[in-house]
Amino acid sequence: MKRVLLIDDFRDFDDVTLIARTGEKGIEILKDIDNIDLLYLDHDLGDGISGYDVMCWLENNQYALPTEIVCVSANPVGRDRINMVIKKLYE
Repeated sequence: MKRVLLIDDFRDFDDVTLIARTGEKGIEILKDIDNIDLLYLDHDLGDGISGYDVMCWLENNQYALPTEIVCVSANPVGRDRINMVIKKLYE
């Protein structure tokens, strides 16, 4: 079964198998569950850490790196920052 994690404070997608509504919960899932196939990541996650903070955590903890990461943020600055780290990690 494909493991698809969504870290977003309000969106839902049909193919998602795990949902974290905060960045902190998303990191907790990434630490605890091996082999995430796809991560959908938003930038603005409410009052906690941002999606960019999650990406920085992944950069420093590459053992938890999903097979693929898709930024779903509508925030243009946040999206660019996240995509910059994604590009760096998957080149």
